[in-house]
Amino acid sequence: YLHSNDIVHGDLRGANILINQDWSACLTDFGLSGFSDATANQTSSKRAGSIYWIAPELLAPEQFKTRFTRTPASDVYAFACVCLELYTGHPPFSELSEVTAMLKIIAGERVKQPSDGTLPDPLWQDVTLYWAQDPTVRPISKAVVQNMIRPAAEQKTPVPFPIPDVRTFEGFHQNGKVGDPDLHNF
Repeated sequence: YLHSNDIVHGDLRGANILINQDWSACLTDFGLSGFSDATANQTSSKRAGSIYWIAPELLAPEQFKTRFTRTPASDVYAFACVCLELYTGHPPFSELSEVTAMLKIIAGERVKQPSDGTLPDPLWQDVTLYWAQDPTVRPISKAVVQNMIRPAAEQKTPVPFPIPDVRTFEGFHQNGKVGDPDLHNF
């Protein structure tokens, strides 16, 4: 919906997605949102946002020969990170410092598919496409939605959904790092 109206969220992550009583996802925290590059002429030099979910072209625009501009493609990258977060309880590289994670993301490194089977192969294939290093390779959000609807429509039995430990998300929200030891000492 947002992208079809030339609006980019700019800070898509698990903590900014709320689930209402009807189990519908609702986006929050539009503090970094704006009009997509298709309609806006101004860009920000501020790299605010959550490092673990930020697309590589936003972390190092000079390396990608672009301007620092949040785009639908950078939201699609963040959505890939949210998919991993939903299934594992952690965004990519959350066990690393922000600087180390940032360097890995810029270098094109991505986390490996969880070996415990929590992330099904078809979804993992989509995730790897969504967080492609080259933003022009990432699908548009309409295609992402189609990819999400297709498996649900074909599913004959419900897929078990892991419910991560709430303290994990509180740790990120309050301190910016999963497993922060100070979180357990309050």
